[in-house]
Amino acid sequence: MHDTVEPPRVSVNEAQELTEQGQAVLLDVRDARLYDNAHIKGALSLPLGILTATPEHIPEGAVPDHPGLLLFYCA
Repeated sequence: MHDTVEPPRVSVNEAQELTEQGQAVLLDVRDARLYDNAHIKGALSLPLGILTATPEHIPEGAVPDHPGLLLFYCA
C-alpha cells in the first residue's frame, strides 16, 4: 500500500505574491476549452491529460522550464 502525500497548498494571496515576484508560474490544468473561456491572468495552460501522459507523449515545451515553483490550479 502506498502512503498518500498531500501537496503543499498556498493561498490566493501567496500565489499572487509569488508570481508577481517571478518566483512561481501558474498552471491551469483544466481542458483548453475552459482555459480559453477564462483563466487567471498570466496563467499558462497545461491540461491534466498532458501531466498524466507518459513522458514520451508530452509535447515538447508543454511543461514550462521555470526555476521556481509551479503552482497548479483547476478552478
